[in-house]
Amino acid sequence: MQEKRSTEELNRLIAECGDLDDALEEANSDITRISPSQRLNVLLVESKMEIRQIAQMAGLSTSYTYQIFEGVRVPGREAVLRLAFAMHLKPREAQHLLRIAKEGALYSRVRRDFIILFALEQGATLQEADALLTERGETGFP
Repeated sequence: MQEKRSTEELNRLIAECGDLDDALEEANSDITRISPSQRLNVLLVESKMEIRQIAQMAGLSTSYTYQIFEGVRVPGREAVLRLAFAMHLKPREAQHLLRIAKEGALYSRVRRDFIILFALEQGATLQEADALLTERGETGFP
């Protein structure tokens, strides 16, 4: 989970580093140190699910899902969201996973993203979230 840093601490990092790129790397070090597959494997243990089961619930091929968990493939935004629903992640954890995968975060000001965040918070399945998106005139999960 990403640690929140105070403005003072971030300013101290900038002053110590003397370089914006170094300061940004230090400030985001928890994201740069862990890969999507590493985080997914931690979540996999916590969920007590099997990769095959997650693949089925996410509507992803089993081989593609195994490649994601093995670190051979990096999931795109939609795949991360599918995995988040399959693994019953809360919005905060889904957001963290999106950042680690270097995919766009969900923004509550974007209507589709708001619906996805709402569905994650409610513990909806992928199918329920897809139906909710479609009912509201938004693009479902491809």
